[in-house]
Amino acid sequence: MYFYKRLACAVGCLLLVACQPETPVTFKFIPVYNGAPIECEKTWQHQQQTGWQIRTLQFFVTNLTLENDMQKQEFSLQTTVNSNPTIGLVGGQCQQSDYWQLSALSAPDFEEGTLSFDLGVPFELNHNNPLRAPAPLDQADMFWSWQMGHKFLRLDVANPSDARSFSYHLGSTGCDAVSSLRAPKTPCQHPNLVTITLKDFKVNQPIYLDLAVLLKDVTLNQDNRCMSEQNNPVCLRLFSQLQRDKVFYQ
Repeated sequence: MYFYKRLACAVGCLLLVACQPETPVTFKFIPVYNGAPIECEKTWQHQQQTGWQIRTLQFFVTNLTLENDMQKQEFSLQTTVNSNPTIGLVGGQCQQSDYWQLSALSAPDFEEGTLSFDLGVPFELNHNNPLRAPAPLDQADMFWSWQMGHKFLRLDVANPSDARSFSYHLGSTGCDAVSSLRAPKTPCQHPNLVTITLKDFKVNQPIYLDLAVLLKDVTLNQDNRCMSEQNNPVCLRLFSQLQRDKVFYQ
C-alpha cells in the first residue's frame, strides 16, 4: 500500500508539472537616438539639425536563436496580430497601431548567450500572395510587389520645421520575374537579408535600435532616400552600417 501511495504521489507531481504553462520569453525592442529613447511625438537632432520625428519604423524578424557553449535554442513565436511561429513584425506607423514586442512560445533552459536573428523575410515566404498570407505578412504597407516581395525594414522620418523628409526601405532587389505581378522562381540577385548578432544577451532584457548609428554620416533629405538600389551610395552606406555592432544592442 505504501508503495502505491508513493507511486500515485510521484505520478501526480509529474502531471502537475506537465500541465503547468510554460513561461514565454519576451523580446522587447526600443528605438533610440544616441541611447535616448525616441517616440512619435519626440523630436531629435541629426547632424546639428533639430526637429526630426519618426513617421514609420517597422522591420521583420525571423530565425530567432539563442546559444551558448553548451546549448542552442531556436525560438518559435506566439501567434498574434504581429507574429506567427516563423516571423514577427516589430514597430509601426505613428498615429496607428505599433508593436514593439515579440513573445516566444517557451523560455530556454539558460538565460544568457549569443542571440541572432534575421532582419527580413526569407525567399520562400517573401513572394507569396499577401492577400492570403498569415499575419504579419498581410500588411500592405510593408509589401512592394509579388516580384520584389516585402520591405524588410521601413524607416520614414520627417522634419516639420522645414518640410524635409527621408525614407529608407530595405528589401530584396534583382528579382527576376516575368512581371511585377509574378513571383520569381529563383532567389533574388541581392537578397539583402541581414543577420543581427548580440553577444552576452540576457533573456527578457530590452533590445535597443539606435538610429544614430544607422544614420551616421547620412544627410536626411528626400534626395538621399534609399529604396535598396544597388547603385545608390546612400543605400550602400546604410546597408553597411546596419550590419555594424551597436545598431542593435542590449
